[in-house]
Amino acid sequence: MVVSRYADQSHFADHWKFARRGDHSETQHFSVTRFPRTLSDYLNPITKAGLQIKEIQEPKSTKEAIQLAPRFHRWKDLSAFLLMVKATKPEIA
Repeated sequence: MVVSRYADQSHFADHWKFARRGDHSETQHFSVTRFPRTLSDYLNPITKAGLQIKEIQEPKSTKEAIQLAPRFHRWKDLSAFLLMVKATKPEIA
């Protein structure tokens, strides 16, 4: 797998559209500004704040989810599409 421009933190706009399924007469276009960051940009502040990382999850689309919603297929191989971090504050003795 090739990750392109992983460390590039240039912001950009994602362009989306909403429409009722099968009815594009009232399609609504909008954009969302994205601010890409690396995993270390997210994780290092957690440890610098004195927290201990206990678990990290990077959920991905399952075969079952893709069967129910085929549009999820395009995200199944993306790295860190969603990052979930469980961290705790150490007890002071």
